[in-house]
Amino acid sequence: MYDSAADFVRDFPYNEDLLSVKAALIPYLLRIKNFEKEFGDKTIKFKRINKNINIRHLLKKYIFKNKQCRRRNQKRQKLILFETFEEKEAEERRYSSACEEKKWEEEEEFKEEEEEEEEEEEWEEEEFKEEEEKENLILFEGFLQFNGESSSVFSALQGPVVGIDLGFTNSSVSIVKNGKPMLITDDEGSRFTPSVVAFTKREVLVGAPAVEQSFLNSQNTIFGIKQLIGRKFDDSEVQKFRKTVPYKIVNSHGDAWVEAQGQLYSPSQIGAFILMKMKKTAENYLKTSATNAVLTVPANFNDSQRQATEEAGQLAGLRVLRVLDEPIAAAMAFDFPVFERKIVAIFDIGGANFNFSILEIEKELAEYCKYAAFFVKNFPLIDKDKIWNDLSPYVEGNRDTTKDLEGIKSDAIRGPVIGIDLGTTNSCVAIMEGKQAKVLENAEGSRTTPSVVAFTKEGERLVGAPARRQAVTNSQNTLYATKRLIGRRFDDAEVQKDIKVVPFKIVKASNGDAWVEAQGKLYSPSQIGAFVLMKMKETAENYLGTSAPNAVITVPAYFNDSQRQATKDAGQIAGLRVLRVVNEPTAAALAYGLDVADSKIIAVYDLGGGTFDVSILEMQKGVFEVKSTNGDTFLGGEDFDHALVHHLVAEFRRENGIDLTKVLISLIYTFTLSNAKDSMAMQRVREAAEKAKCELSSTAQTDINLPYITVDNSGPKHMHVKLSRSKFEQLTADLIKRTIEPCKKAMHDAEVKPSDIREILLVGGMTRMPKVQQIVQDVFGKQPSKAVNPDEAVAIGAAIQAGVLAGDVTEVVLLDVTPLSLGIETLGGVFTKLIGRNTTIPTKKSQVFSTAADGQTQVEIKVLQGEREMASDNKLLGQFSLIGIPPAPRGVPQVEVTFDIDANGIVNVSARDRGTGKEQQVVIQSSGGLSKDQIENMVRDAEKHAAEDAEKKETIEAINHAESVLHDTESKMAEYADQLNEDEVKVVKERCESLKQKLANRDGLKAAEVREGINELQQKSLKLFEAAYRKMAEKNQQQGSGSTTDSTNQEEEAAKKEGSQ
Repeated sequence: MYDSAADFVRDFPYNEDLLSVKAALIPYLLRIKNFEKEFGDKTIKFKRINKNINIRHLLKKYIFKNKQCRRRNQKRQKLILFETFEEKEAEERRYSSACEEKKWEEEEEFKEEEEEEEEEEEWEEEEFKEEEEKENLILFEGFLQFNGESSSVFSALQGPVVGIDLGFTNSSVSIVKNGKPMLITDDEGSRFTPSVVAFTKREVLVGAPAVEQSFLNSQNTIFGIKQLIGRKFDDSEVQKFRKTVPYKIVNSHGDAWVEAQGQLYSPSQIGAFILMKMKKTAENYLKTSATNAVLTVPANFNDSQRQATEEAGQLAGLRVLRVLDEPIAAAMAFDFPVFERKIVAIFDIGGANFNFSILEIEKELAEYCKYAAFFVKNFPLIDKDKIWNDLSPYVEGNRDTTKDLEGIKSDAIRGPVIGIDLGTTNSCVAIMEGKQAKVLENAEGSRTTPSVVAFTKEGERLVGAPARRQAVTNSQNTLYATKRLIGRRFDDAEVQKDIKVVPFKIVKASNGDAWVEAQGKLYSPSQIGAFVLMKMKETAENYLGTSAPNAVITVPAYFNDSQRQATKDAGQIAGLRVLRVVNEPTAAALAYGLDVADSKIIAVYDLGGGTFDVSILEMQKGVFEVKSTNGDTFLGGEDFDHALVHHLVAEFRRENGIDLTKVLISLIYTFTLSNAKDSMAMQRVREAAEKAKCELSSTAQTDINLPYITVDNSGPKHMHVKLSRSKFEQLTADLIKRTIEPCKKAMHDAEVKPSDIREILLVGGMTRMPKVQQIVQDVFGKQPSKAVNPDEAVAIGAAIQAGVLAGDVTEVVLLDVTPLSLGIETLGGVFTKLIGRNTTIPTKKSQVFSTAADGQTQVEIKVLQGEREMASDNKLLGQFSLIGIPPAPRGVPQVEVTFDIDANGIVNVSARDRGTGKEQQVVIQSSGGLSKDQIENMVRDAEKHAAEDAEKKETIEAINHAESVLHDTESKMAEYADQLNEDEVKVVKERCESLKQKLANRDGLKAAEVREGINELQQKSLKLFEAAYRKMAEKNQQQGSGSTTDSTNQEEEAAKKEGSQ
C-alpha cells in the first residue's frame, strides 16, 4: 500500500479528459482518509468517507496484494483486508515504527527478496508451456498494436487495425496515426456515436439520426443493447431491464432478443449495426477498407457475453483480433514509462457497468494483479445523475464539484476549430497553422465568398459565386444581405425600409419575425446564414481533409441579444458547434495585435456591407481589453449601393420616362412576362452600381453602360451614365456622416481623447472609399492605419480566438464588453438598468425589487435591452412570470432579479422570491424565437440538401467523364477507320448512341447509370482498338523489313559499280 495519498497521486498520472471523476475517487478505494492535491489550476479535496456509503461494502470484497508493505516488513507476504479505517491506521502506525527501528535490516531483506524474486521469475519462465507462451505473446502484442506500438505478430495482417469501444450509451472508434492513438469523428462530426439503432418502415438508422427520431418511434428504437448481449431471457437482470425500456424484449430459444417493426433481432445483430457504423466511420477517414478490429468489453463480462460481442463483430464484417477488457484499454491510454513498474487502479463507471481493476505494469506488459468487478444490476440511464449527486458531497474542489469535472470532460473540444466571418456581403473562413492564421480559398479559388443563396426552379440550392452569377435571371429567388434581417421583427422600421429595395419577398413569420420567401417556401434569416456557414465549413474541411465541427463566428459589435442568438442558431443549423460569438471589431484587433508587443490604445472603424461598428481597445502584452463599443446595425455598403441605384434609376426616368422601381414592385404581385424582363433590368442596375462603387475608390470617374436595359413601344432602351467620385460622395454624404457620432460616443464611454489613440484600424470593404478615410482622419486626428486587410481581418481574428479556445494560442487574453444596457420594466413603464453598456463580459448582477400592489401574488418580468429611459422605446428580449408569492402589502415581498451574460454576450435571467425561495429562470431566445424543434427541422433539412448536393456533384462528374470517353472513342474510330472491323465498329457506335441517349435525358439520371454506360462502351471499344493497334504494329514491322532489304540491295549494286570502274 502507499503510505499516503500524496505518494499515490504522485505516481498516478492525472488526465482530465480520460479520468475526471474516476481519478478523483481512487483514493477512497485505497482507504485514504484525507487528501488534497492540485491538478493544474484545480485543487481537489477528499474528505473522510462516510461509513454508510455503498462503496464501503463493495470495498470489503477487494483484496490487495501489498508488495511494498511486504518488502518493508520482514517478508510479510499475506493478503490484507481492512475492515475499518481504524484498523488500517493502527497497522500503518505499527509497521511504520518497525521500519524506522530496523531500517538497515529492511535494506538487507529487500536485496535478498529481490534476488529470490528474480530466481522465482526465471523458474516460472522455464516452466511456461509453448502454447501458453504463444497465447501470452499474442495477447500482449495485441495490447501493443492497440496502443500504437509496432508488432511482429501483427505484421502479417492485411490492412489497418481499428480499436472500437462498443459502449452501453455511446461508442467510439480509434486508429493509430503517426504512432499515436486518435479518435475518429463520425458523419455527424462527433467522436462519440450514440449506441442506438432505430427501425423505420423503410430504413435502419444508427447513432444520432436514431436518437433524433426516438420520441416518435420509441417502440422501434433500440438502446442499451449491451445490457442484453449474451444473456438468457429468464435472467433476473433482463427481467428488470424489460420494465425500463419502451421496446419489446422477447424469448427466442431461451435467449433475450428484441423486436422492432415486427421482426426479431439478437443483441449481437443490434451490436453489429453499431459496429458497422464504427467501421464505416474509420473507412471514411482512412479512405480504405478496415476489417481488423480490437473490441472492448467490461472486465466482468462472462464467456457468453464475450462470445456474443465477438459474433457482433463478425456480423459487421470485422475480423476481431482481440476482445479487450475496458479497464486494460483505459490503462493503456495513459503514457506510462515502459520500463518502470507501476500498480494502477482503474475506477470505471459506464452507462450500465461498474468495474474496479488493479493492474501491474512492468516492462511493456500489463496484467491483472487483482480485480473485483461489480455489475450494477438494472442500472437505469436516468439514475446516472443520482449516482453523481450521491458521490459529489464527498469529492469537492475549490471551484469544481464531481459534476463539474464530468462537464469539463464532456465539453472538451474535439477536432479543429475554425474562425468564420459571416458578413452581409461576403463571408470568409480562416484557421490557425502553428502560430499564424491562414485565410482559406473556396472551391472557386477566392478567399471571400459572396453571402448569397439562390434557389432554382429545379430545386437546386446555390451558395456564393454561383448564386450571384445567376441573380440577373432569378432575382426573386436570390437572397442576399439577410444578415440585416437576422434576429429582427417584421415590424421593425429597418425591415420595412429593406422591403422597398430588395427584389425578393420579406414576409412576416408566425412568430412575428422577418423571414424571406423563395420558390414558394419560407426561410428564416438564420437558415440562409446557415447555408453560407455550411459553404464555409465545406471550404475548411476540403483544406483540412477532416471534419471541422467547431467554430468561432463573428457578429457586429452592436448586435443585440436576439441577433446574437439567431447567429448562433445559424451555426447550429449548419452543423457547427459554436464555441464563441466574437464582436467583429474585436476580432480585427486580434488580427492586428497578435504580433504587436507595444502597449497602446487603438480604435477599430468597421464599415462593412450591412453594419457599422466602432470599438476602442487597450492592448497590453497579449491582453486585448475592449473599453467601449458603438455602432449602427443598419448602415453599410448595401446602403451606399441603394443610394447609387436610386440615382441611376432617377437619371434613367428623367431621360426615358420609365420608372424601373415601380415595374419591379409591380412584378412582386403580378408576375407578368413583361415585368419579368424589367426585373432583370433592375438586377443589372444593382450589379452595375456595386461595380461602379468599387471602381470609384481608385479612379476619379467611371462609365455605367447597360445596353438594352428595357423596352417600350418605341423600341429598346439603353442606360449610359458618367459618374464621378465627387458625385458619388455627394449621394452618400449623409451615410458617411452617420458614422461620426458613434465614434465620438465610443471615445466618450472609454474616457479617451483622440490624442490618446495611437492607431485606427480600417475594417470592411467600404473603408476603401477615400471620403470615408478622410472622415476617419478628421474624427480621430490622425491618418488611419492600413495594417490589416479590410476583407480578411475579421476572419483572421476569429481564427486566433479559435486557437485560444483550442489551446493552440496561449499568449492572448480577450476581454470584450456588452454593447447595450440590459434591464427590466418597472412601475410606470420605466426602464431600470441592471447592467450598463460597455460592461466587461462575462458578467453577473442582481438587484432586489418588490411588488407594486397590495396582495400581489405574481410579478411579470420584461427583459429589455437599449439606452432609452422608457421601456417601450427599447428592445423587448423576452418576458416571464414569477408566481406563488405570498400575499403581502406592497413593497414587502423581495424579488431578486439576476442577469447573467456569458462570453458570447447572450443573456440568462432569473427571478427569486427571497421569502419562499421560489425561482424562475429563462434563457432569452432570439426575437420571436426559433424553437428547438424548428432548429432541429432546419438541421435535418440542411443535411438532406447536403446529401442531395453530393449526389448531384457525383452525377455531373460522371456525365463529364462520359462525354470525354465518347469524344475519345469517336475520334479514334475516325483516325483508325482503315484498321477497324466494320461489324465491331457498328457495335461500338451502338454503345455510343445508347450512352448519348442517357445523357440527353438528364432528369433523374444517376451517376451509377452513367458509369454503367461508360463501362459497357469501354469494354467494346477496348477490344476494337487493341485489334487495330495490332494490325498497325504488324504493318509497320513489315514496312521496316522491306525498307531494310531495299537498302541492302542498293548498297550491293553501288559496290559492284565501284569494282567495275
